[in-house]
Amino acid sequence: MSSSLDLRQKLNQLQISIQDENRARKERPSIDFNLESPKMPRQRPALQLNHNGGLSPHARRDKKQVQMPLTCGPINRSTIDGPEIDRKLQEIMKQTGLLTTEGKRYHINVESLESIGELGFGSCGHVIRMRHKESGTILAVKQMRRSGNKEENKRILMDLDVVLKSHNCPFIVQCLGAIVTPVSIHQGHRSFVFR
Repeated sequence: MSSSLDLRQKLNQLQISIQDENRARKERPSIDFNLESPKMPRQRPALQLNHNGGLSPHARRDKKQVQMPLTCGPINRSTIDGPEIDRKLQEIMKQTGLLTTEGKRYHINVESLESIGELGFGSCGHVIRMRHKESGTILAVKQMRRSGNKEENKRILMDLDVVLKSHNCPFIVQCLGAIVTPVSIHQGHRSFVFR
């Protein structure tokens, strides 16, 4: 008799805990990860079109702004022209040909890097996986061809300036060095070395 009483108590406790769990599940917001089986297609929301076939204004969603803390220093994005570009280029040129990795500084050039394979490419150039021969460090090297386009050169210069100043920022790829080759060698590439 006592064993059936124990069993009833356990069943009652189980029922109460399930009810509490169901109540708590209803109270907390649901998170849908869309982990449905590929055999059961997900129902898609109806696309709201206006009478011209375009999206109705009600169908557009506002984009949410992502707030990321700035742990690196503020970066001045003001436009630069003429003498300022030349000054920044000279400042960057002083830092070219040097690779800093694992606390050591190496003098580098194109010949001190061995190509392993291409990682990707885009409108500004391509990224190659390379090995620094002396240290054995595997690197990503972004190569950009020099152009006569002043605006493109200014944008590249600004990007490099930001990357070089943000070496301790967790949201930006770490730049380990830069190589600027003369125009006659490799059609005048700028190479930026990243980890």
